[in-house]
Amino acid sequence: MPSRNGLILLLFCFLAAGAEPLLGNEITAVSILGLKRTKPHVAEQYVKKFLGRDAASLDLKEVEGAVLETGILEPVSVSIGDDPEGGGRLLQIELREKWSIIPFPLFFIGSGGDMGGGAFFMDANAFGVNDKMILGGLYRSSGWMVTAMYISTPDRDHVPGWSLRGSYAQEDRTGADQENNDIRRFSQESAAVSAGISYPLNEFFVPSLRASYDGRLLRHSDDPLRAPREDAHTISLSPELVLQKTVWDGYLSAQQNVSLAYIFTIGIDFPSSHALSFQAVYERSLIPGFKLGLKAGVLYDPDAEVLFESPPSAAQVDILPRNFAARNYAGGSFDIEKYIYKFSFGTLSLLASYQGVWSQGPVLGRRFDHGAAGSLRFYLSKLALPAIGVGVTYNVAAKYFQTNLSVGVSF
Repeated sequence: MPSRNGLILLLFCFLAAGAEPLLGNEITAVSILGLKRTKPHVAEQYVKKFLGRDAASLDLKEVEGAVLETGILEPVSVSIGDDPEGGGRLLQIELREKWSIIPFPLFFIGSGGDMGGGAFFMDANAFGVNDKMILGGLYRSSGWMVTAMYISTPDRDHVPGWSLRGSYAQEDRTGADQENNDIRRFSQESAAVSAGISYPLNEFFVPSLRASYDGRLLRHSDDPLRAPREDAHTISLSPELVLQKTVWDGYLSAQQNVSLAYIFTIGIDFPSSHALSFQAVYERSLIPGFKLGLKAGVLYDPDAEVLFESPPSAAQVDILPRNFAARNYAGGSFDIEKYIYKFSFGTLSLLASYQGVWSQGPVLGRRFDHGAAGSLRFYLSKLALPAIGVGVTYNVAAKYFQTNLSVGVSF
């Protein structure tokens, strides 16, 4: 049986042997390979949070998720090796840049004989610093529009992001009820410009402030219905707080985010108004490639005039017609998404949801609608677009069915 001194010596050797790997198993450096157009510091900004982490307990899927959060980079391989310049460990990440310069030729035929086309040009990695730029125009039988925007993404600590946007349009605008019957028709000319600034306090919490000008001029209409009585010129100030987090399970990303915004609209020879907007998303992967989600959206804008009523996206639902608009919303959905197949160029998934929404407006009054939605989504791994989706919705309360095509852009 070992003596007391022998036991102490054995314990000391055991602790010393155990302490050595712990001290040398810390991530002390990050190596990023595969960048061509993207500036190195842009990628480093997303993965530097892993410095100081214990290599043995580091989940490499978390590293892959951090890379995917850039929107412009795709992980090829992630591994851990010895740091050649120190006694710690090296996080090695090989990346592939997505196609970020994307032209969008468009052509469509909608319900009621509406048809048109146009073209957009997007650079999702402008100047190699993950900035977003888009220019484009669209012509349709009901009108035309041109738009331009530039969004600067914060790529260094203590550096704010900013955005500039502008658009001009002439259109025959239609307002619809839940069954897609016209309740308004009028023609308008609109011009809008806005500027915003955001300052990430950390990787999760981002406050921002946006200022905008919006002008709506009424034009002659051959067949008006409940048309507004006067033109509108407004200036809006909108502070917003966003709390966000994304988790990658190897197939699908799961988001948890909350946003709260206050909008103060100052009318120029036009009524002023106040509004509050709240949106939340909670998604959780049960197993890799299968996730559940809850979404909620509330808009309180009781003094909104006809020209500035909001679409159903304010309530995070899509069972209402595209031309539907209201002052106030409260809605939500329960989602189930399952990946179907993972290709080298993307992931195909199936999404099913059940949605409910309360709305209130000056013509339709208060109404509660509910219904089901389903879509086939394709998440692109080589193109700097989050997803392309083709889906259907059915509003049970209104007995209204519609199809939709969506192209997601992370702006």
